[in-house]
Amino acid sequence: MATRRSVASVITIGFVLICASLRAETQEGPRFVGTAFTACLGGREFLISRDGRMLSEVGYDEIADTFMGTGDPVLPIRQNGKWGYISITGKRVAECKYDSAREFVFDLTTAKRDGKWWILNQSGEEVKPLEGEYSYVASLPWGDFVGFGPNWEFRGLFSSDGALRMAGNNYERVTPMSRTRIRVQAAGKYGVVEPPDRVVIPIEYDNLIPNPRIVIAVKDHETTILDPNGRHVFNGSFDSASLAGKDLLLLELGNRYSLCDFLGNVLATDLEKLITTVYLWQPNVEAFPAKKDGFWGFLGFDGKWLIEPKYLGVSNWAGGAGMVEDPVNPGIWVLVTKGGSRLLSLPRKTWIRSTHGEAGWLLSGASLRSVVLVSPAGDASRTYDEVGLIRYGYASVRKGKLWGVISPKGLEVAPAKYETAYALVPGIIAFTANGLVGLLDEEGKVLCEPKFERIREIKLE
Repeated sequence: MATRRSVASVITIGFVLICASLRAETQEGPRFVGTAFTACLGGREFLISRDGRMLSEVGYDEIADTFMGTGDPVLPIRQNGKWGYISITGKRVAECKYDSAREFVFDLTTAKRDGKWWILNQSGEEVKPLEGEYSYVASLPWGDFVGFGPNWEFRGLFSSDGALRMAGNNYERVTPMSRTRIRVQAAGKYGVVEPPDRVVIPIEYDNLIPNPRIVIAVKDHETTILDPNGRHVFNGSFDSASLAGKDLLLLELGNRYSLCDFLGNVLATDLEKLITTVYLWQPNVEAFPAKKDGFWGFLGFDGKWLIEPKYLGVSNWAGGAGMVEDPVNPGIWVLVTKGGSRLLSLPRKTWIRSTHGEAGWLLSGASLRSVVLVSPAGDASRTYDEVGLIRYGYASVRKGKLWGVISPKGLEVAPAKYETAYALVPGIIAFTANGLVGLLDEEGKVLCEPKFERIREIKLE
């Protein structure tokens, strides 16, 4: 398989996270084509336009849905066990003659035929072969390529022109941090080198958690924070450390926590708890749930309290408000804004599932049932039975057995009358009727009648 889904299952988690971190440094949010999608019809995959027109003349066994290049998207396709490439307009770019094929990165990709990996350009031309034997070649966000052996051992790092930058003889595993910094493993220890072999951080650590701008280093149960050149960002060591979001660190020492930035500035300290996982999944997050002196509040990314720690518990923060447990009435949860206004009280722990501008917040209990849309005035204007998938600020909601979609502005762009309904991309809603998938626009107009078994977005990463 050549798709990202198979890659993530075999390459180390650290490698995937580094690539994600680098992409996050250069873009403000998810990107997508929006004018074309992949769709399954009769067990075959096609490229279709937003109104359901076929862009590809024939169907394929598989069309990969991820593109990391800079020009017009070109996607890997699989036909009869062989891989080729197709443009976003449906034009065949490279015939299906390869045993494996990768997504494009910076207008180049790699594909394997007859036991040899080749660099290809977006015209489908074979630019240059990679010297050596590799079972798999991965593309990096800055244009380099990494070659692996049959057991995913590192065998070589190549530049975009195919030149060998770093041989794999000395290392068991590698995790590229940037074009000039590579985390390496040798004899069970970790360090950082600059290709081809200059050691930047000694290969002596029990673990290294790399980021393009910071390194969390663990040795003999002590944690230190280094920059990519090996210099200490903080004096001394800590019991543990973790990334707390973009440019932020959570440091633990003596069962107390501190929020710090990558420059070594301490933003908040002497915390009993700081929950950073909400940053990973909740949109419009501006603050972390934090506990100090026995009470909970919400701590902003700058280390200032948006909601002072005076509550028995908190759930999450989004869109300028958070859910807190009333210290006077235990078990009662209150929606509180940044200015301290109490908008709504509920008799159970409740989460903000999504935010919808002037329409307010979509709230639900821990079981994701009994959903209510609360306006900034505190009115429970609409209720639903369940909230489902949330994508790009659009929330899928259920009434009875049928589904609809609420837009980021709080508009019910798809009424709850479909078997399934969700945002495919902003402004385009996928819905299911009689087991088949069609497309709606934000005004509820049918763009594509339900006739496909599946429709997927094409992601630009």
